[in-house]
Amino acid sequence: HQDLQNPFLFQAAALHCDVVSVNNYNVWTEAELNARYDVWATTNKPFLIGEFYAQASDAGLPNSLGAGFRVFTQQDRADYFENFTLTTLKNKSSVGFQYFEYKDTPLDPADPTKGDNKGLLDVEYRWWEPMRQSFTEIGQDVYRLREYL
Repeated sequence: HQDLQNPFLFQAAALHCDVVSVNNYNVWTEAELNARYDVWATTNKPFLIGEFYAQASDAGLPNSLGAGFRVFTQQDRADYFENFTLTTLKNKSSVGFQYFEYKDTPLDPADPTKGDNKGLLDVEYRWWEPMRQSFTEIGQDVYRLREYL
């Protein structure tokens, strides 16, 4: 993930694709996101965020794997989601984003380091309520937000 601010990487990719797709991790603030987006804009190609997520410790899972942020609560995850998506929607080179992933990974009795809270749903297919609220608010207004921002 260190190369996500390397303009030469994106300029080379842009020679061979119509849209640059990126898994965007390890940035939280609007300034950090915009610094990356500014580098990607040098390609004059639109970009698509293929993955981003945060994991919360209140889920009771190890959350030891993956590149997403580790936060304390489900509300923190929802706040991260809203900040990330609103900042991305402001950037006119962005053509979309996809949250990773649909459902949490359950604990693995054979390996206590496995199991994570990356999902919109828990391991029993129930919504994490703060994520449902944020996902719904952004999703139902995504086009109007894009116009407004």
